Amino acid sequence: MTLYQTPEAVLTYLPGTETLWLSYSATNVSAAFQLAFEQTVAVMRSQKVGKLVLDLKDSASLPSDDEQNVLDPIVRKLPIEFDQPTFIAAVLSVQQYQSQVGSYSPASAQLVPLGPVEFNYFTSRRDAIAWLSDN
Repeated sequence: MTLYQTPEAVLTYLPGTETLWLSYSATNVSAAFQLAFEQTVAVMRSQKVGKLVLDLKDSASLPSDDEQNVLDPIVRKLPIEFDQPTFIAAVLSVQQYQSQVGSYSPASAQLVPLGPVEFNYFTSRRDAIAWLSDN
């Protein structure tokens, strides 16, 4: 069931797995992504959904410096507080994944005040779904 849709983003609810799927396919992580993610967080809170696939695999390459990584629009721009354990599986292309892993630092990990949120990167949608199923 589609809950939110723009030219850049589609938010779908998968009832069998109680998972939200945010697919983002624009050329960069921009204000459109931030708005789509805000909508997703609102649905997660109101519907008590604790699992999200953040599918960025079909978007254009992401910047590689640690100030502009996938977590930046999530961590720095949105206060995220969930009352329940929450699992976010980010699905990236191999190039995006290598960029994210290459820009990771312990200092950037300390900037993630996500509370009961577990965040993981994947290059395979199937692996992301399997990880969410296990949690």
